[in-house]
Amino acid sequence: MLVAIAAILVLRCGDPTGPQTTHMASVIKDETWTRAASPHIVRGRLFVSYGATLTIEAGATVLFDSAAGLTFGSVESGTVRALGTPEAPVTLRSLDSASTPDHWFGFSFRSNTASELHYVDMSGCGIYYDSLPTGCLILGSPFHADENPTLLIDHVTVHDARGGAVVVSNDAHFAAGSTTLTVFNMHGYAAQMRAREAARFPLGGAFTANDSNEVRLTQDTLRDSVTWSPGVPWTVMNQVLIEGPKAPVLTISAGDTILMKGSIVVGYHAPGGLRIGTESGPIAMLRAADTSWGGIEFLWNTITSSITNAVLDNCGRVENAWPPYGTGACISVIGDYYGVLPDPAPVLRHVTMNALGVGLGLGSGGRLGAGSADLTVIGVSGPSHSFGFGPPISITGRSSPSSIPPGNYTGTILDQISLTSIEVVRDDTFPNFGLPYVATFAGISVGDSTNHPTLTLLPGTIITFGSGSHLLVGRDAPGAVRAIGTVAQPITLKGQADRPDAWSGITIGTHADSSTMFEYTIVDQATDPWFIGAFQFYKDIGAVIRHSTISNTAGCAIIIISQPAWSTDFTDPALGNTFTQNAGGPVCGP
Repeated sequence: MLVAIAAILVLRCGDPTGPQTTHMASVIKDETWTRAASPHIVRGRLFVSYGATLTIEAGATVLFDSAAGLTFGSVESGTVRALGTPEAPVTLRSLDSASTPDHWFGFSFRSNTASELHYVDMSGCGIYYDSLPTGCLILGSPFHADENPTLLIDHVTVHDARGGAVVVSNDAHFAAGSTTLTVFNMHGYAAQMRAREAARFPLGGAFTANDSNEVRLTQDTLRDSVTWSPGVPWTVMNQVLIEGPKAPVLTISAGDTILMKGSIVVGYHAPGGLRIGTESGPIAMLRAADTSWGGIEFLWNTITSSITNAVLDNCGRVENAWPPYGTGACISVIGDYYGVLPDPAPVLRHVTMNALGVGLGLGSGGRLGAGSADLTVIGVSGPSHSFGFGPPISITGRSSPSSIPPGNYTGTILDQISLTSIEVVRDDTFPNFGLPYVATFAGISVGDSTNHPTLTLLPGTIITFGSGSHLLVGRDAPGAVRAIGTVAQPITLKGQADRPDAWSGITIGTHADSSTMFEYTIVDQATDPWFIGAFQFYKDIGAVIRHSTISNTAGCAIIIISQPAWSTDFTDPALGNTFTQNAGGPVCGP
């Protein structure tokens, strides 16, 4: 029961003089703290429970002794209604006006009830207790998933306190109509909540002179479309996933700045989308809140998405974790490994990636959408000075560089485009970006039983192959390669290492199409480890090597494998081929 003790009791140091009401026991039935009986002094941690509602009248002042506070619920439900007005706000502050910012606990909401705070000024709160986050208005406990209170914030100011002004856990949330949260002089940050609560966050206030003005968004799955309101210092603390049966879309407005510590993942288990910026609006910025962040992943259930007029800064890796984690790229577009779902294809326009690792990563059929243009990748080292190597672009599996627009891709230490076990299953052209491709692991395989694809390499293209990697043409299914350079701009296929067996060469398989052509092409340092040749022909498809140079092999330049009488003579002067420093000679085989 409530114990009201008149001011005739012996006063403690810091106690006000004059009429007052002291509260030392929990509230277990409805009660009103009036303006006339102010100031109300709270001693100890009191509970409002057993279905009770505490009403605080407009103009009332509540003073909290050291380590005091109010908890609504926990044992049974409890609610507060602070009914301040612009002319007569409710004041909640420390009993000792000279106390430190963490003099009293604050308000803890622990039951699934709806409370409301109208025109409240709150200060001096923020003691850590009961394993709850440190702060002034604590909604729910991160250790009790069944605690999901609702709070209406209407012109609430929190200042000169410690921790977070408002900390929201689980499915606790702001009530509809919440507005105007102002936070200043906090030894901490403005607010923290699951990312979905950004949709209901009380706008219209200001955040100034705090240790951090961050409004922190913690790990969450967004299942409804939402726009993160511009001008709020949103800080993404963990991974935010966008997906669900409603195909939600997260929108980040043009000109807004989002601070990042975690990552954004789109369309993992279910459809989802992301839109950042606009074509004509100011630049949107996603930058590291401290040193680095994980990046953006568009996965196999991504629906229509875009990033426009945006800068992603210090992305692709998290430095302050061991081992470092993140997507490995500022932006990753990853399709369905089995090729069943449509390939994700976000549109990127006027996007700069200041990358700690890879700038842009494409994998398993993921690509950029039509209209993508004007991309820049710059390597940054971060505070550890350990990163920034790149490469600017990394591509794996069924993905292709053909969807990547012209741009500035020469800003990392490794100015190259990484190709890992590339599978060309439909007609494709590798653009010449003015920097080399580096093919590793299985290299590049061209062939598909349905599409009969052709890979076209443009004049001046350079592909450097890692140890053990091949260019496979029609080995397992029909396919062709058209590598047609010019005298001034030959196509170069060479090893990553400087030795005669640096890579495994070019295999012309039994399904290779006769439209294949290598003309004005340089093939260097290639030797298949089994058949000891730079070109390995399993099928005679005609004079498909012309005006080309094959050099520096540990075996034969061309080896013909298990064939009947062979009609094509690649050494015929009319074909214009050159064979230089091949240990086994120009052509070997039957």
